[in-house]
Amino acid sequence: MTELLKTFAGPLPADFIDGISMRKGFAEIGVTNLPGYSMYDLLFGDGTRKELRRIARGTPPEKPKENIFLAKGGLVFDVPQVPTEPDERIDRMTGIPYNLQAGIILKDEEER
Repeated sequence: MTELLKTFAGPLPADFIDGISMRKGFAEIGVTNLPGYSMYDLLFGDGTRKELRRIARGTPPEKPKENIFLAKGGLVFDVPQVPTEPDERIDRMTGIPYNLQAGIILKDEEER
């Protein structure tokens, strides 16, 4: 419905409708109407438009995300109802441990 109204109304009423429907303030509407705004990420680097909108809204900058390091293989001790070496469990169908069925894929790095 709002898109239909914006097509016939023109740029100023369209900005007014965007301000109401998308909860944009005057500063944010002004920033998004800057000349060449859609090219800012290409010209000045990724995140430029997002940063300009953030400044116009007056919200604090995002905190940098912490690096998450994932461990590879090894023994598991602190997980309830899980064996310490799940790859060494015996397959009920064949009677052979899973790590021997899969070959080198399921072997721990220490065992390779």
